[in-house]
Amino acid sequence: MPQVIFHGVRGSYPCPGPEFAEFGGNTACIEFRQEDGQPILFDLGTGITRLASQIENQDSYSAAALVSHTHWDHIQGLPFFTPLHHPGTHLDIYSPFDSRSSLIEAFDKAFTPPLFPVAWDQLGGKLIFHELSSFQFAIGSVSVKCARVPHPGVSYGYRIDDRGVSLAYVSDHQMPEDRQAISSEVLELCHNVDVLVHDAQYTNEEFLSKSDWGHCTIEYAIHVALSAGARTLIIFHHDPSHNDTIMRHISVQACKSAEKFNLNLVVAKEGMTIDL
Repeated sequence: MPQVIFHGVRGSYPCPGPEFAEFGGNTACIEFRQEDGQPILFDLGTGITRLASQIENQDSYSAAALVSHTHWDHIQGLPFFTPLHHPGTHLDIYSPFDSRSSLIEAFDKAFTPPLFPVAWDQLGGKLIFHELSSFQFAIGSVSVKCARVPHPGVSYGYRIDDRGVSLAYVSDHQMPEDRQAISSEVLELCHNVDVLVHDAQYTNEEFLSKSDWGHCTIEYAIHVALSAGARTLIIFHHDPSHNDTIMRHISVQACKSAEKFNLNLVVAKEGMTIDL
């Protein structure tokens, strides 16, 4: 049975400490694990270090990574993904790129001294970068679609379909001023999807002072899920100021809001596994 594993569920920056232990403090990284075929990762935040600890004794590891965008919280775990020191590791990275630099140049900055002591081309493992020029492609038996998502810079959401199972990933989604409009590209990407993993960083009160920060509220994530006909909504990209006490309160309120519409809503926690 295919699974979705949440290795990192935070947005903006990591938040370590006992007050974040229940929901987790690592930035965005989730894994689609097939019964056969290579894993597919969504984003490369610090959550990927949690995955690294699980596979560090493997002689070989091959995966594909769908990167929503190259903002720091979505790629900052890659330099610390220790399997990349092993010659048997192969990671294909698919990502949009900003017109100001190529995809390789963007990742070069993360691996360039003095920011990091080892260049990516000095690693024992192999990194292959794919600048996305098509909105539909395949990774093995998995069909992948991507779409532009409103967010500062160039940011994509992804949808994968594999043997009757579908998952959409919309990590950073700028809510419009009217809190209602949804881009046709996002709606098409999420149409009738089995599971939608969606940004829900802010409460309604927080959004008032952060309306142009590139994210959305729980209510807007629910609105997207209902409008697209998603069967299950998983909210993530939690704000790093939301400790476990705040997140418990948010979880209760989010589930109450979803129940009004008979929508199955799950609040992402680090280490959580969902069977598809």
